[in-house]
Amino acid sequence: MSITKPRLTLAVKFGFLIPLPMLIVTLTLSYSFVKFAERQARGSMVERGRSITKKLSRDSEHGVLLEDETILDEIIKKMDQKGVLYIAIRNASGKVLANSGIQMDTTATHTIDYALPVDDESYLNYCVRETELAHDVICDIVTIQGKDSGRNSEEAGPGTPSMAESGKYRKIGTVQVGLSRTEMINSVHQARIAIFWLTGGALSVAILATILLVRLMVWPIKQLVAATGEVSLGDFDHPVEAGGKDEIGDLARSFNNMLADLRKSRESLQRRLETEKLISVISTEFVNLTPDEIDDRIQNALETIGEFLAVDRSYVILLQDDGRGIDKIYEWCAEGIALRIGDMKSLPEEAFIWGNRNQGMSQSIHIQSVADLPPEADAIKKLMQSFDTQSLLGVPMFCDGIPIGFIGVDSVRTEKTWAQRDMALLKMIGENFASALERKRAQMALARKAAELSQNNRELNAFVYTVSHDLKAPLVSLQGLSSLLAKNCGEKLLDENSRMYIQRIQKNTTRMANLIENLLDLSRIGRLERAKENVSILDTISDVADELAPQLDGRGTKLIVKDKMPKVWCSRIRIHQIFANLISNSNKYMGTANKEPTIQLGYNDKNSYHEFYVKDNGIGIAEEYHEKVFQALQRLNETEAEGSGMGLAIVKKIVESLRGNIRIDSRKGAGTTMYFTMLKEVDSAHFPDNIGDI
Repeated sequence: MSITKPRLTLAVKFGFLIPLPMLIVTLTLSYSFVKFAERQARGSMVERGRSITKKLSRDSEHGVLLEDETILDEIIKKMDQKGVLYIAIRNASGKVLANSGIQMDTTATHTIDYALPVDDESYLNYCVRETELAHDVICDIVTIQGKDSGRNSEEAGPGTPSMAESGKYRKIGTVQVGLSRTEMINSVHQARIAIFWLTGGALSVAILATILLVRLMVWPIKQLVAATGEVSLGDFDHPVEAGGKDEIGDLARSFNNMLADLRKSRESLQRRLETEKLISVISTEFVNLTPDEIDDRIQNALETIGEFLAVDRSYVILLQDDGRGIDKIYEWCAEGIALRIGDMKSLPEEAFIWGNRNQGMSQSIHIQSVADLPPEADAIKKLMQSFDTQSLLGVPMFCDGIPIGFIGVDSVRTEKTWAQRDMALLKMIGENFASALERKRAQMALARKAAELSQNNRELNAFVYTVSHDLKAPLVSLQGLSSLLAKNCGEKLLDENSRMYIQRIQKNTTRMANLIENLLDLSRIGRLERAKENVSILDTISDVADELAPQLDGRGTKLIVKDKMPKVWCSRIRIHQIFANLISNSNKYMGTANKEPTIQLGYNDKNSYHEFYVKDNGIGIAEEYHEKVFQALQRLNETEAEGSGMGLAIVKKIVESLRGNIRIDSRKGAGTTMYFTMLKEVDSAHFPDNIGDI
């Protein structure tokens, strides 16, 4: 359970904080004043006592020397004894020679060392004692040494040095005067009463001043607190009174200014949020639109923009490629406003000249008042007036940095000024329109291109059919006839040269048939999809090794699989073609001087890709031929080798159809390594097979 602390209001704090220091100061001053009055009264008593004892000390010198009590009693009787409780005169041994008044109080409460002023008779010693009833002032009675009489310095004749001047005196007794404290106590009491009333009056004034101050300060602050609470609830429409010219009034005026700024900020923020929401909605609507839907969406968006900006007309003007003529116009008008802009077929030349001179065709145009346009804008002024336009805002639309048209809004009924955010809104919407229109143009161009490609594919298929039948048929006939001629005529009718010519015919027709087949195969790659399946690469390499066994054995080439091979999701025929062409190509270019021809096959897992390599220790390929060898009908002339020059071109095209790439790591005389990659398909299963030689 939480304990709620008591709430101290500002009025309570002021009620305590303001009188309290005044009370402390007043009490401190009162206490100081009382002490001062006490010191003054006590000092006055001590001074009076010293004056009395000083006079008695001089007057009683002779009587003390003679120890004549009668003389001393007469001296005491002659003294003004107002306020004096007792007087006692003693000799040097302390014997009381004369006294008067009440019985002396010999027990002092405490002795006070007063700093009494020093006069010309500084040889007199004083002592002040404070008792319960009186202040005792005790003064020495002195005489000049060797003096036989009590004649003091005042009785000496002219030229006789004083005791102070001679410095030779002796103490012969003391005078003790007890002064009543009643007078001092009464004086201090009266001072205390006066201070009490003064303190009470000061506190009363302080309390009244506090009440007035609290009212003057707390009331406006309460208003500010209440207004702040309303602001926290979102109410910015209740300013506070700010009549005073003091700091509180300044605070109230600052608060009201803050409210005005908050209202403007809120309105601006709301407008901004609404603008961003509108842009977001329109942008979302234009995502994934088909070309046929874009026109309707632009028309709907123009209506939304017009209603949002509270205008009479919104439109989009698309320019032709030359930037002058109008290709298409989209227009929306508020109720009661006639469609006018859609009737334009072209923009007047003068409008473009004025636009280029003043703002440029690539900048926005904001015309607050069409009627106030300068004379050089007369053409556009007449054009806008023909549309009944009084104010307009136009923003160019760009595609790849080239203006393709305008998006604009008009005010027909009244003149209107648009804010910068309105221009930014049109710019953002214009970018969406331009993007959608460019996408429409690109999709339509793509559709036309697709139609052209489809037609080209049909023509290519027809060509392939023609090649496969019309060109291969004569080759087959030529091969058959040459075989019959060699068989039927034989050695009897044909000499050695004739037989050699027939063999060349057969060899070239076979080579021509293979070349045509390779060309046809190259044209089918990427165009005719083969069925995909999980293919074991190790099994594929084994099949290729069996197929190429005569070639490999003929050169004594050793085929080694260095790494574990995966299973991949691809066309079995295509992957077979890759390895067959690469292994065959490596075997062809081993070189005649190679004593241990070797081909190594390996694999590297590249996360989302498979990477395979075929490495040989053949004659190598110079760096300037690394790209050339992948072109169709290209062969190295380093050595005599059979082939059509199509093998690596077919491999490159197959690898690219598998979304991979192929590269060469080789230099002349140092062997060759062919690396190729292929994308890991989702359905592929990676099962490692055994390592071994084939």
